[in-house]
Amino acid sequence: MRSKPELFIAIPTWNSALFLEPCLRQIEATCAGIDYQVGVLDNASTDATAAIAKAHGCRVEVRAYSLPDALNKMLHWSNAPYTLFIHADTLLLNPKWFELCRARMTPSTALVSPQDIGCGPYTRPWGKDKPESSFMLFRTEALRRIRKVRWVQRFKMKMPQRIVNFYSANVTHYLPEELAQHGFGWQPMKVHTSRHIEQALYVPRPDVRCWDDELAHLEYGLGNFYSIDGEVTHYHNWYERQLDNEHSAQQPDKSLIPLDYIGQRSRQFLADLKAGQVGLPDTAIPEREPRGLPVREIA
Repeated sequence: MRSKPELFIAIPTWNSALFLEPCLRQIEATCAGIDYQVGVLDNASTDATAAIAKAHGCRVEVRAYSLPDALNKMLHWSNAPYTLFIHADTLLLNPKWFELCRARMTPSTALVSPQDIGCGPYTRPWGKDKPESSFMLFRTEALRRIRKVRWVQRFKMKMPQRIVNFYSANVTHYLPEELAQHGFGWQPMKVHTSRHIEQALYVPRPDVRCWDDELAHLEYGLGNFYSIDGEVTHYHNWYERQLDNEHSAQQPDKSLIPLDYIGQRSRQFLADLKAGQVGLPDTAIPEREPRGLPVREIA
């Protein structure tokens, strides 16, 4: 019988084939010295997501779930002291990421996660001081302690269900209060836009309404990097679901940002990752306040 792992990595997915393969490869590359397991709960994808996860030896279940329900389901799968929830478009970059994050865990610190302040220079003021669901490393015992009873309808009966309250509109935004009620806090990570390149990397069409000239110089577009104690740990793409896959056909983009720009910069990141030459931001640069992108009037 396999011994209890030190880390359980939980990945909720839906038509995530574009990024899931590199996501799992990066887990394998950066967790080589860790006893870990990976679970993928797939929301009935119509692409190769489940097959990719199985090929990498993950525990896989395919069933239609909301994201909060999926997170609670995968918490039941974890028997490790630490549980990491990540999105399929989150790429671990540093072999020391677990060591760095775990060092910030204390008896009163239950979670290490970035703030949910947005993608690239996009503003999400409601995410200040709130964790971001794309990367949440928990002490599993502490996470279980904050569960509460929710009554759910099962056929003709109401049944009690112990859940973590991931049921805010933004999934994670109840967590700080829920943790505080049990004497726990959390450690925010630093958020970085990608590097500024002097030469413009993209020229938008004249009819593009949502744009800022800064975007043309961001090496990997709207993707963010994250660091702790001065070391970059991972990257989050944010827009993988809009990039030429079946998810995008089901949920057309409403952000007004040109999808060819998102695709161009995202594929550049994947190409650089494959070549081992990802450009990392300077972590000494102060963390910037996010700001909104202007929506231009078109004559």
